[in-house]
Amino acid sequence: MPSMDIFRQDAFNSVSLTGAIVKAPYVPQFLGAMGLFQADGIYTTDIAIEEMDGSLTVIATSPRGAPPEQSGATTRRMRKFSTVRLARKATVNADQVQNVRAFGTESELQSVQGLINDRFNGPFGLRAAAELTHEYHRLGGIRGRVMDADGATELFDWYTAFGVAEPAEIDMDLDNAAAAEGAFLKKCQTLKRSVIGALGGLPTAQMELVALCGDNFFDDLTIHKDVREVWKVAQQGVALQENRAYSQFRFGGITWINYQGTEDGKVGIGTEQARIFPRGVPGMFQMMFAPADTFEFVNTKGLPVYAMMPAELQTSRAAVIEVQSNPLTICTRPLALRGARRT
Repeated sequence: MPSMDIFRQDAFNSVSLTGAIVKAPYVPQFLGAMGLFQADGIYTTDIAIEEMDGSLTVIATSPRGAPPEQSGATTRRMRKFSTVRLARKATVNADQVQNVRAFGTESELQSVQGLINDRFNGPFGLRAAAELTHEYHRLGGIRGRVMDADGATELFDWYTAFGVAEPAEIDMDLDNAAAAEGAFLKKCQTLKRSVIGALGGLPTAQMELVALCGDNFFDDLTIHKDVREVWKVAQQGVALQENRAYSQFRFGGITWINYQGTEDGKVGIGTEQARIFPRGVPGMFQMMFAPADTFEFVNTKGLPVYAMMPAELQTSRAAVIEVQSNPLTICTRPLALRGARRT
């Protein structure tokens, strides 16, 4: 009689399951699809970031023959950071596959595996939850602070890590009906100059500013008198009320995007707010992934998501499946991040 321990077969080992989850359709995520964060795997659970803090100043005049002015030394500092572990499990019970697999045979193995893959890769599966969490961490990256799922526990504070103060939130004054003409454009130009200044010596030729906007912020922005005329020209007379939700446009050197978050607002931008960040700055945003904490993957290059069926959790009545990710979401220039509010 064939063995009935189907979950010990090759189709259900961690390597096979992880291979299947990597090939699954990507769950749409705006920042993930944008490619803002440079993603890579690492072989350990820790990384080191080296900071070199030098500055350029104007050289003062001095008499001929006098000793030259002493240049200030460049300081270097190494900081160590650790990845965090994200893990969630689900249980597939025997009754859920009953009448799918014929008694005493394994001829319907793929039906069982299909159910497990659905728990991993389905629209409400474990992989979708992991991808949503990655987007949540990316949103934290453009804020300079990556938070845990409770929204209160801080995982990484990049302002504190690099010893800089968080820039004050900017009032864009979008509700001011009496604002002077061009006032909003002036705010945009001032904002762009301040971000470029905060980037220091980093190359900015390919940089562009992006603003992810909450719903109320974006709605007021599109009807602002400075912006409205520009949009009318761009849309060739199409009414602003058409196709406005979750769209984007460029004004004042900034790409303004109405970010579509989750219905509960936990993963998204505050309705009255915008988050502004530079895109196209090498190495500013990174997402590193450490290997999973199992023997199959120890000391291997980390992957964004792992799928596993831990042998110690399997029983004759239930199969336990697990998804795991070990990310470190980095912003190396938090001083160049900006928060804005509608009023």
